[in-house]
Amino acid sequence: MKLVFPVRSGLLLVVSAVAFFSLLVMIVPQSLEMSARNSAETSNEDKVTLFMRLVYPSIASDLNLAPGIASKPLLDPDTFLRVDQKIRAFVDGTHIVKVKIFDMTGQVIYSANPAQVGEMFQEGTEAILHASRGRAFSDVTFRDTFVGYSGELHDVAIVSSYLPVRDDERNIVGVAELYTERTEIFEQIAYDREKIISVLIMGFALLGAMCSWVLWLMYLRLRETIEDRAQT
Repeated sequence: MKLVFPVRSGLLLVVSAVAFFSLLVMIVPQSLEMSARNSAETSNEDKVTLFMRLVYPSIASDLNLAPGIASKPLLDPDTFLRVDQKIRAFVDGTHIVKVKIFDMTGQVIYSANPAQVGEMFQEGTEAILHASRGRAFSDVTFRDTFVGYSGELHDVAIVSSYLPVRDDERNIVGVAELYTERTEIFEQIAYDREKIISVLIMGFALLGAMCSWVLWLMYLRLRETIEDRAQT
């Protein structure tokens, strides 16, 4: 009977160690990815803010946005080209792969993909709703295919951010969406996550071996004590 307590204590130690390392395996990689997502989304929102300050004033008259009023469904070719050139000059040399601008009805009035101009954009409606109410909204998605300024991209991580467009009187007149390609960052996160999990598993294995060794020593010591008492 005296053998039960140390064995139970040792088993409790092993179970606690398993639970602790299992928790680390779940929490640490998720925390790493969440931190990277938040950082990428914040960086993207900063870019949209910069776009609104540096570029939008020069294209506002061409886009003709107004509170609660749908803009003309299509920009004429010359106007579209003028707007497109100014936006491309801003995104050149950056991770920005696409820009869209919506009016307050959710209609696309500018896009890096001209075929989308005039469409009522359904994907991301919640994001547009948030931005149209004055709140920034960002998300990270992984796309098999994505079409932007540089053409068709494959297997990419895209950060999209929606911010309200305001006129000179601070009225919200539309929504700007900016996409950046951040595949390299998330590939690095995946690599780091695998390394962390590997280290944790190795640590768990080492701790398991140490617990087994301690249990064995406890068993030998207790058996020796019982044998000594039996002889006396």
